[in-house]
Amino acid sequence: MTNSTVTQTGALTTFDLVNGYAWLDSGLIDCSAISALRIGRTNTSQGSLAVHGGTVLASQMAVATSTAGQGALTVAGGTVNASSLFTVGYGVNSTGAVSVTAGQLIATNDITYVGKAGFGQMTLSGGLRLSRFCRWAITRTASFPSQAVN
Repeated sequence: MTNSTVTQTGALTTFDLVNGYAWLDSGLIDCSAISALRIGRTNTSQGSLAVHGGTVLASQMAVATSTAGQGALTVAGGTVNASSLFTVGYGVNSTGAVSVTAGQLIATNDITYVGKAGFGQMTLSGGLRLSRFCRWAITRTASFPSQAVN
């Protein structure tokens, strides 16, 4: 998506990337008024989101949430802001991967799980902002630069 806006609203609504690939170059994906943005949502699914510019807003963001689901989030520019729960590899035997090389991944207000019941990996080489009030539950692989916590 380039130079466009996608806004999703509605009670008990989610934005799911089940089996597919979404790419954001510029513009806005606004899921802040719904329950969650989920990448790799259903059993044995494979979903991915690449952000190279623009902004993604979500209350909860989940990467690989269901049994054996696979999800990937790549932030190589722009901003991804999860204002609530952020999970990577949350579902049983799921595999989630997050890579941040540029731009910003902002997760500030709730628990961030990396590998809750599945396998999670976060690779961060730049562009991360965490709140010192954020609680982390890391059970798999994660590496963070020391300047990441504000």
